[in-house]
Amino acid sequence: MRGWSLVGMMVYQMRLPPEAFAYYLSMGPDRSYTAVANHFSVSKQTVVKRATHDGWQAKIRAHHDAVEQETADEALESIARMNKRHLQELRLIQSKALQVLISMPIGTARDAVLAIMASLKMERLIRGEPTSRSVIDMSVETHKIAVNAMIEADYDDRNGHG
Repeated sequence: MRGWSLVGMMVYQMRLPPEAFAYYLSMGPDRSYTAVANHFSVSKQTVVKRATHDGWQAKIRAHHDAVEQETADEALESIARMNKRHLQELRLIQSKALQVLISMPIGTARDAVLAIMASLKMERLIRGEPTSRSVIDMSVETHKIAVNAMIEADYDDRNGHG
């Protein structure tokens, strides 16, 4: 820009409006200072000076960080809602399986025990607890409950209480 006075250059640089950054940001990954310069009919040097002075690159990083954080927060909320829904469904399965366990013959009771064990394992996974040892412990407890229920059911059948 040879031959321009200092005042002329300042007027030329001031032609870049404040919304130039918003335009730059809106361009997404294909953004460029050249495109901003072309859009606002100014030189690329004018855009570079404004971008440097106003910290455009830091603003872009801050914007991307905020978007990533918002996305991560939404994902966590979605997972929490899904886990809550799954836990409610597992409680229903456990309740139904226990009803079957108490009221049905041994073959069906075995299926109910398996359903209870599977739902307990899934519940522990959702809650982030270890499952292998816990499932074994719960299997023993569930087995004890099942055996007691079957003994009671057999006793009731023999004595006409069922």
